[in-house]
Order: sequence, then C-alpha cells, then structure tokens
Amino acid sequence: MEERTEFTPARHAFRFPNRFRNVIWSGRLPPWTGRTKTVTSRGRCGGMVFSALDHFHAGRPVPPSTPHDFDGAEVPPDGHPLADHLHSRQLHSMVTSWCGALNGLRFLLWSLLPTAALTTRTSRELEKIVASIDDGVPVALGLVTASSVRPGHLGRNHQAVCHGYRKSSSGEVDLLIYDPNHPYDPSSPERSDIVLRRADSETSGAEPPSFPYRSSSTAGRTRYWRGFFLERYRFRTPPAPLR
Repeated sequence: MEERTEFTPARHAFRFPNRFRNVIWSGRLPPWTGRTKTVTSRGRCGGMVFSALDHFHAGRPVPPSTPHDFDGAEVPPDGHPLADHLHSRQLHSMVTSWCGALNGLRFLLWSLLPTAALTTRTSRELEKIVASIDDGVPVALGLVTASSVRPGHLGRNHQAVCHGYRKSSSGEVDLLIYDPNHPYDPSSPERSDIVLRRADSETSGAEPPSFPYRSSSTAGRTRYWRGFFLERYRFRTPPAPLR
C-alpha cells in the first residue's frame, strides 16, 4: 500500500544541496585590538523545507536554479534573493516565529531524552504523520540524532519534508521524504527518492539499537536517527521571483 501527496520532488525539491555557511557573529576579540573572529553554523535545511512547503501550498514550483547558476558555488551566495529567503525561513523554522520556537524547544528536549523514550514518542508522531499524508498534506519532519544540547551535537539534527508513505503487509511504514542535503537530479529522478524507516525492522527481538531509524536513498546514502517528530509549520507566501 502506498499513499502520496501532490508534493513531488520534481516540482518542489531544490536542485542544489544544503551546503550553506551562516555567519552568526564576526568581530575582534578583544575589541579593537584583537584578531578578527567569526562564528558560523552550517546549513539551512529548515529554510529549504519550509520554503518547499510554501511553494507547494502556493501552487508554484521551487526555483529551478542549480549550482551552475551561482558562478561555481554550490548554493546561492548571501545577498542573493533566494539565499536570503532561505535564511529567513530557516530562522522562522526554529527561532523567530511561535511555531519555530516550539520546534527549537522540541529539538532541545528530544536531544536530552534517552533513545527508548524517543522511540515511544516517535511511534505516536508517526500516526500523526500518516494521518496528514492520508489527508493529502505533506509535513515538515524534525529528525533527531543528537544526545546532548551542546551546539556541536545539536547541529547534527536535521529537517526534511515527508510527502508520502508505504505500508507493508506486516504494518511497517516507510516514509518518503525530501532531504535538502540531497538535491533533486532531473537527469536521474529515481536516485532522488529517500526512504525513512525503522533500522531494526528486520531484526525484531534483538537489543534495540542506539539509532533505531535510518534514511536511505537508491544512491546508497544513509543516515541514522534516534527519532523524529512532526514539526509545526505555518504557510508564508514565497516572494517572486527567486531565481
């Protein structure tokens, strides 16, 4: 059994990878006389997820830009309308909106919980995700791998879009996701499919693994997670044009 929404990677997945570098602060330490220091973070997965959902709900495809359009860079540079839009939506997804603040808080709390507790909570979240897909509504997922709230660990958590699922005869559910770290490739669309599933679904009875879930693609890319949840998302009309 398979259920899909009308969100399709060919229309709503960006064609460049999530390889942004965000400058959080830059200045001299000590002030005026010290060396210039720059504090950075990596990635705008939440911005790409929320923007992809914005375009879906607006009935528009995402901009078809590829790395070839950015003068050799893999992503649009800061100052580019698309880069600035994704940065704004990244902040909305985690910090600067009520829904985003709740998402950010949930990432903090889930990163502190033991994996067994996350597995139980993820099972409840899965029911909500499946119900939304049955209603034709794709959702934003918060994927948790961190086991502490240290910044270096929290940065390993991730965000993605779930746009469908498959259910086996035994009741196991595989989620179909768009992962911003892996751009849609129109020359090889079948290699863009990514599936999120229980990593231990074929080894029932064994000791539960530290990372019970994995996301993998037909291209052989795999990541492991402690759990995932349904993020809060609110539609914002995407600006146009963003090419």
